[in-house]
Amino acid sequence: MNSNQQTPRIICKNCALQLALKCYELHWWFRLVREPLLLGMRLLARWHGIDVRKHVVRNPECYGCIRFMKAELEEKSLTFRLLNDLIGKEFSELRDSMLSKQDLDEAKRYAQEAMETELDLETPKINKLINKEKNEMNQTIETIHKRKGTKSYTTEQVKGQDLESIIFAGIAGPTARNTQNRHFTVVQNEEILRQINDSVLSLQTSPVNRFPLYNAPTLIVVSTPADYQFAEQDSAIAVENMTLAATSLGLGSRYLVSPTRFLETDSGKKIKQEIGIPEGYRSIACLIVGYDADPDQEPVSRNLNVVNYVK
Repeated sequence: MNSNQQTPRIICKNCALQLALKCYELHWWFRLVREPLLLGMRLLARWHGIDVRKHVVRNPECYGCIRFMKAELEEKSLTFRLLNDLIGKEFSELRDSMLSKQDLDEAKRYAQEAMETELDLETPKINKLINKEKNEMNQTIETIHKRKGTKSYTTEQVKGQDLESIIFAGIAGPTARNTQNRHFTVVQNEEILRQINDSVLSLQTSPVNRFPLYNAPTLIVVSTPADYQFAEQDSAIAVENMTLAATSLGLGSRYLVSPTRFLETDSGKKIKQEIGIPEGYRSIACLIVGYDADPDQEPVSRNLNVVNYVK
C-alpha cells in the first residue's frame, strides 16, 4: 500500500470489534440490533465510494475496521450524521451496559496497544471474525461463516483441479445407509447453460431476475434414482459440502433448485439426456460455481433466535 495515501487518522480509545464480539457471546439478541445498523453503514459507504481497505493500519486486526468507515461517513454523509446523532450515543450506552468494567478496560488496553504497534504498510486482508484467545478461527468454522450465496460472477472458468476438489467434497458427503446413490453432472458449455437459463426463466410466473443461473460459468446438477427414498437429504448434503469446498478455494457458489424443476419437465428431458444425467435418475439439486465478481459483499446476517437447549 502506498504510504502517501491520504486517509483520515483514527485514534481508537477502545476496540469496537472486541466489545461487539463480547456482547455477541453474552447476548444472542445483540446481533439483531447491531447487524442491521452495520448493514446500513456499509450501504451508505458504498454509495459514497468509501473503501475502508485503503486505510493504512498499525495492527493487522484493524484492517477494514468500521471505525474507518464511520470516520469517512461523518465527513461525507449528512444522512449518517443525522442518524448517528439520533441513535449513536444510545447504541454505545446499550453496548457498554452489557459489559463488565474488566471487559471495557481490556478493550481500552487492546486499542492502546494497537495504536502503539509499528506501522504496517503491507497488511494482508484478514477475516474480521477472530477468535479472542488464539486470534484465529478454526479453518472449517471460518469457511462456514464466510460462505454466502453469490449473485454475480466473472467470466473466468473454474480451474480443473479446483473443480475436482469441489466434486470430491460432494462425493465425500454422507448418504443414508451408505447407498451413495447420487450422480454429479458438470455443465460448462455456454450454449447449454444459456438454454437452461432461458428455460428456467420462461417457467417463472413473476421473474425478478433475467439470469436465474446468475451468469455463473459452471453448473453442477446432483441427481439420484427416481425412486430413491432419501434423494433430497443426500443431495442437499452433497451441495453443502461442495459450496463449502468452493468457499475454501476462494470461489463463489449458490445453491439452486429451479433448474432441476425445469429438467424434470417434458421440455427439459432433451437437455437432461444431452448433459448425461443417467436414465431413470431425477435431478434434485444444483450448485453454480465461479469466481465472485463482488468478493467484498458480506454474508447475510443470520437469525440466531432459532435455538433451544434441553439438558
